[in-house]
Amino acid sequence: MALALGLCLVLPAKSWLDGSRAFAFAMFSHSRSFRVRVLERDAHDRLQPRSAAVLATRAGGPLGQALAGADRWLPSAYGPRLRAHVGELARLGCAAATGARSVRVFVDDRATLDAPVETASAEAACQ
Repeated sequence: MALALGLCLVLPAKSWLDGSRAFAFAMFSHSRSFRVRVLERDAHDRLQPRSAAVLATRAGGPLGQALAGADRWLPSAYGPRLRAHVGELARLGCAAATGARSVRVFVDDRATLDAPVETASAEAACQ
């Protein structure tokens, strides 16, 4: 019994210290968050804000789940990955838009709640 209790304490602590965190409880050890903003440019050159839900619905699957509710800051580690693929999100926005000339997508990401916001944006021309 004492051996089992010792392992329950030693293994997580050791993996935390060596950086692997393989046995450490790290579910709430980060506060990275992101949000997605979408603007459609209509035929009259007016910008209209759209919900990130249009991207979530069009994408479906795991990406759709990650984008669901992304109009507001979401606690998630997806921000850097989404920033790296913001051009693809803009093209996805065009596929979801009806009558838009172009779609611009902004992905805002921050490492912690008080960290500076890093933003990536891309615009795609719609056919």
